[in-house]
Amino acid sequence: MTHNRPLQHNSTAKWLHWTMALLILLAWAAVEYRQNFTVQRSPESSTALQVHVLAGFSIAALIFPRLIWRLTHRQPIPPPRSKAEHALANLAHLALYAFMIAMPITGYLGTGRSTDVFGLFTIPRFDETPLFQTWVVEGLAMDFEQWEKPIDFMHKNIGGEIILPVLLTLHIGAALFHHFWRKDDVLIRMLPAGNTDEATDVGEDQIAT
Repeated sequence: MTHNRPLQHNSTAKWLHWTMALLILLAWAAVEYRQNFTVQRSPESSTALQVHVLAGFSIAALIFPRLIWRLTHRQPIPPPRSKAEHALANLAHLALYAFMIAMPITGYLGTGRSTDVFGLFTIPRFDETPLFQTWVVEGLAMDFEQWEKPIDFMHKNIGGEIILPVLLTLHIGAALFHHFWRKDDVLIRMLPAGNTDEATDVGEDQIAT
């Protein structure tokens, strides 16, 4: 039986990939700029934080459509590789998706300010929500200061300073490894200028093994 799979990532997959990559870079750059080049509580610091938060909310808004797209569309034919490499690649992608879900959530749970979303609506700070009162104040008997410290540590110290550099290094390193060492088309498939012809399919029974 033939199961057709595309040779290339289509334009939607590429748009989601590169948009989220740019948003992650923007969120990282904004917080680095705020911490290293602004005075605390200055207008510049506030603007940088606003950019960071908006980038985080944008990632949160796109991650689930991206997951749905990935689960409902067949992925391009992978290059020949061992079962161990295949398992590691899947694990790395799962870690990236988990990271992109966890970081906006922990960022919001530890936020101490409301967020204006492009002048369209305002997202209230977490401690102003009924969930905070029910879950944190009544359930855990904690105020926002007590709650914020561990959440902030997970978001900034663990997520931003440890997990993000590791995942980006692995992801970029794997792409470069495929391109320069394996000399396959894994990287080229996802480049914006690559072929996005969604009609170019081949059957799995046509693949040489």
